[in-house]
Amino acid sequence: MARFRHTAQLVAVPQRWFEDFVDLAHEVVGEHLGEGADTHFRLVGGTALQPGARYEAVDGPLDVELLSWGRDTDTAARLHIADKDSELEATVRFSTPAALRTVHADVDFWITAGRWAKSLGTARIEVRADLARWWSGAKPSLSAQLGHRLFWASFDVTRKPVAGGRWAVTVTCRVYGRTALRPFTALMLLGTRGRIRAGLVEGLDQFAADWNARLPELLEKNRDELRELISTEVSDLQG
Repeated sequence: MARFRHTAQLVAVPQRWFEDFVDLAHEVVGEHLGEGADTHFRLVGGTALQPGARYEAVDGPLDVELLSWGRDTDTAARLHIADKDSELEATVRFSTPAALRTVHADVDFWITAGRWAKSLGTARIEVRADLARWWSGAKPSLSAQLGHRLFWASFDVTRKPVAGGRWAVTVTCRVYGRTALRPFTALMLLGTRGRIRAGLVEGLDQFAADWNARLPELLEKNRDELRELISTEVSDLQG
């Protein structure tokens, strides 16, 4: 096993602002997916905003099937994205968007073309977020697992308040070999440990820099400005 850990400081998000933002985003997405409401997504099966409703992005590779929809219950969807080199299927579930408490995402990704398609195979990612534990500071609250035939990796994310209205967010990554391939994976990790650590640090530091540069302006936007921003992002999903 190899273990990596890095901490970055992020501008903190107020809980009330976050919950209002998620509730607004759910409302705006519903407006885009309502019957005849949006030219970016075409209803191709079922009844709009009902379980079993299926949508296609008009000019993009995204297909969506609703499994459930509700502001005060669960909202869940199955997504499929395909291009010439890869495919992705994901099932995402939000528990009570009006006061979000949990998020679950299961993602299967595979390369379909190119010299590495057969050898790399399929990767599966599972993400679990318990927002009640996140806001209380309890551990663990955010976690992810990445499974591949060559290795298995887990990620845990924790936070604690620090001075200046920021969070110290720590990401811990553990990488394991899989079954009979463990000796091969261990040898590979021995030679790449430094590069993996450097990649983790660089990626998190860049994420923190972008977050800290953009979030203060986002927090200052009023509801109408946020609605317009979310609507634009949803429209851009078409491709």
